[in-house]
Amino acid sequence: MKKMHKLVMAGTMIAAVSLTVVGYTAAAAKGTASVVRGQYDFSDMTVRRVWFNTLDPVFMIDDYDRVWLDSSSNVLAEGNYEETGSDGSLMAPMAEMFRQLGVDYREDGSKITIIMNGDTLVMEIGKKDVTLNGIKISNALSDSQVPKRVNAKDNGLNPYLTEDYYVTYLPVAYVLHTFQADIYTDGNVKSFYAAVPIFKTELTPDLATVPDDYGVNYRSILKGDAEVSDEIAENITSTQNADGGFGLLPEAADMAQENLQGRRGSLISESTLEKGATIAELNYLADCLEETQDAAWESALIKGIRFLLENQSAAGGWQMNPSNPKGFRANLVFTDQITTDVLRLLRRVDSSSTLTTVKSTIGADKITQAIKAGDDFIINSQLVYDGKKTGWASQYSEDGKPAMGRTYERESVSAFATADIAEYLMYSCDPEDTIKEAVSSAVEWLEEVKIEDKEAVYISDLSMQNGFDVFLLDGTEPGILDTSFADDGLGTWASNYIYKSGTFKPLYSDVDPKRPEQPKVNDWNASSSDNLIWYATRSTITYYDNDLADVLIEEEYPTWIETGKALGTVDKPDPDPDSKPDPDHGSSDTGSSSSSSYTTAADPNSGTWTQDETGWRFTLKNGTQPKAQWIYLDWNGTKSWYYFSEEGYMITGWLEHEGNRYYLHPISDGTMGHMYVGWHFIDGKWYYFNEQSDGTMGRLLINTTTPDGYAVGADGTWIQ
Repeated sequence: MKKMHKLVMAGTMIAAVSLTVVGYTAAAAKGTASVVRGQYDFSDMTVRRVWFNTLDPVFMIDDYDRVWLDSSSNVLAEGNYEETGSDGSLMAPMAEMFRQLGVDYREDGSKITIIMNGDTLVMEIGKKDVTLNGIKISNALSDSQVPKRVNAKDNGLNPYLTEDYYVTYLPVAYVLHTFQADIYTDGNVKSFYAAVPIFKTELTPDLATVPDDYGVNYRSILKGDAEVSDEIAENITSTQNADGGFGLLPEAADMAQENLQGRRGSLISESTLEKGATIAELNYLADCLEETQDAAWESALIKGIRFLLENQSAAGGWQMNPSNPKGFRANLVFTDQITTDVLRLLRRVDSSSTLTTVKSTIGADKITQAIKAGDDFIINSQLVYDGKKTGWASQYSEDGKPAMGRTYERESVSAFATADIAEYLMYSCDPEDTIKEAVSSAVEWLEEVKIEDKEAVYISDLSMQNGFDVFLLDGTEPGILDTSFADDGLGTWASNYIYKSGTFKPLYSDVDPKRPEQPKVNDWNASSSDNLIWYATRSTITYYDNDLADVLIEEEYPTWIETGKALGTVDKPDPDPDSKPDPDHGSSDTGSSSSSSYTTAADPNSGTWTQDETGWRFTLKNGTQPKAQWIYLDWNGTKSWYYFSEEGYMITGWLEHEGNRYYLHPISDGTMGHMYVGWHFIDGKWYYFNEQSDGTMGRLLINTTTPDGYAVGADGTWIQ
């Protein structure tokens, strides 16, 4: 399960969005376009929205979804975003934008060809002339609009690149006007906004989308909390690439829609691990196989695991994009929990009783070797300063050194990666030797770098495209917020830290390479933004987590050390129950039920309860769910055995299991699902359940005398 960063909403600021409408300039197309304004057939057309600005290496599409201008390097648009006429000077890479729209975009040497809505626009690097639908238009472009191919390494766009990387820049306004887009400016966020009409073609993505909580979208697959469904499993299987991996889909894509494979259009992409893609799909297929054995799903899971094993680096980690490792995507990454989540998946296959065919087909030795190599990579890559082990970087080069990612991801120690790695090690390994040393030093480092006197606060701001802004506040700030964090416990962690003059300091880097280290992400009392992270970046990149390592430090780590075993290890308990009730006392099973989600404490099994229309399920921190088994859990300090069905749902009431009868508490009072032991009053009758740790604890005693001298009959009821 992915760690979700807590957002603290502390107030509201609302400002009007300032849009300036700019009329269409027909001169751009010289009257040669086949699409005539005012004659659109909306049954065959969709309108897509895109934004460009010169402060962020992204464009935004549709509902403010951020997409990188170039997928492998940080590059910025340039020119005047306010010049929205066909002669506008805004220049930007447009290849990824056209892929998102479903447009046929090609680069062949110096020639760029764009085919859209039946029109064909041809441009050439370094030339003012263009060709539209076979007709040459001389001097169509101004000097500032001439297409150019830029080496991002040498042009100051990303000074951290070590290899040549060429990016094509096109005149944004001219191109979009040619294809009949309406163009506006958004003054509040200084962006260029276009409504682009797209006629449906084979390339045009026709994906249905669904919001959170109203279906299963791709975001829920990435988070690992999507419900199991045959339709979704079949869609996932159909979209698997030939190499066994999966491409990244838009997060709002409806995973249950019919023919997902055929509706991706130009969004079909190479296999990647970015944001957890491929890992998430394979975990979902594993979930499905634990409920229903299906040959196609099993084959897809085997193929995907092989893809991961074949693409493990010699060092033991995984690249963000092993299919096409260019730029920062060639780094070995802990970003998005990629390496640790691959290892969690491999451990799941290795230990699962329902995935034995997958394991044997791939080879148990191969899986074991990959896990060991991954664990060794983790241990070997822990950063050492002044002879002291600390945490981990987000990304590493092949030689094991911390590496630059995107321009805001500088070489540094990542608190987010460190917390995730420490949890992975504690839930996977016993605290022995090098593992214990690695985790202990990481926990000590996390305690050291916590920012004790401040918290990050997210403020609703409807003037901003993402709907909020983020500030770093003292414990009590006067003024509009007047917010106190005393009840929650003050403190936060920065995402990254650098070591200077013998101490660690938070590292805040903007996307602009000319702003590598800023003193703050934002300051409520700041008079200007000159020394702050720009809004476009801080509103979409998590720089703080108020709750990052609290549970890890206060609960998980002490339990791991005390028990001497990997967290999640299930031992048969040997409880010392309270005195057994007299038969004229006890509890009744009558009562009402009112349930909500809750999370267990860390000892001895930690994870998350979730409820759907069928019932309650429990997901362990390692991503697995107990099914057709007993499991010993701790909820609110009360330990008990629970039983989960073959579908993974918690059982309540009477249970027949291996020739014995058990009763699991059916009332939602904080102990629902607990296995009964001792005397209990159920439906007007007294029953006695075995209290001894003899392998049958909790079984109903029948045709015998209880340890305290009372006879029970064939149905287990007390014979009075």
